[in-house]
Amino acid sequence: MGLYEVIMEVIIFFGALFIVATLILLVYLMPLLWVIADLMRDPSLSGWYQALWIFFLLLVPLLPVLAYLITRGSGMDDRKLAEHNERRARQMADPSLSN
Repeated sequence: MGLYEVIMEVIIFFGALFIVATLILLVYLMPLLWVIADLMRDPSLSGWYQALWIFFLLLVPLLPVLAYLITRGSGMDDRKLAEHNERRARQMADPSLSN
């Protein structure tokens, strides 16, 4: 095996590694952003409690996301639906807000 083949194998390996790492990052970032959006949407949480959650979400990568989804995940759809209904009611009341 010549030098060209070795270089090509290294390039292919690191290209595949980059793709896998990017997919893992995206799989982590999506739930993280969902949790942060839900934290900001929830009126029952105080600002300090939200800041504490976000601090732990950024400090420890995976554990707080799983903890949030287990402890508070059941209400995520309810809060999102309530926000959607409120926005729709405002648009019905004032059609100029539709865009």
